Amino acid sequence: MENSESYKQMIDGDVVKVDLTEPPKDKRKKESFWPRIAYSVVFLLAGIVLIAARSNIFDMLGYIVGIVFLVVSAVTITAFVLEKRKKWVGSLVWGVLQAIIGIYCLFNPSWLSNAAIYIIATIIFISGIVLIYYAIKDKANGFINWKPVLIFGIVLAVLGLVMLFFTTQTKAVIAVIAGVVFIITSALNAVALALK
Repeated sequence: MENSESYKQMIDGDVVKVDLTEPPKDKRKKESFWPRIAYSVVFLLAGIVLIAARSNIFDMLGYIVGIVFLVVSAVTITAFVLEKRKKWVGSLVWGVLQAIIGIYCLFNPSWLSNAAIYIIATIIFISGIVLIYYAIKDKANGFINWKPVLIFGIVLAVLGLVMLFFTTQTKAVIAVIAGVVFIITSALNAVALALK
């Protein structure tokens, strides 16, 4: 060892000096500054877009999914056509199905988000009913803490029903919540950069 910051190492008979010092703090700060600024700006813009286009954001996702399915379908069908032996006809069938799903998504983009909302709402509603059942069972068994479980179960069941019957508003609320989270994340990142 020469000193605590570097040492000499023998590699295949040659002496190689290896530097163990960390890069200066100023250099590290500069290296991480711009990516974090970009991260903050992207999150801020995403948050603003989610809040501003809260009603249409899920339709945009439907269009994106439709385009992705059409591109994958084109690749799958092209690969089948270019294959010499055409062993597996299932790839052609799968490509046609992907094209149908893609076209359906492009002409009816809201079905995807509505389906997702219905599935999430149903899961929340069922979770609420299960919690209500457990609260009633806990009360019958003499447990003291059955009331919070019952209240939480009722809240979940009602929330699930509201989401089921008001899908458009639910999508808007989810978009606004996501937008606020993105903006807060961007602000926290900017504060962290300022405090460094």
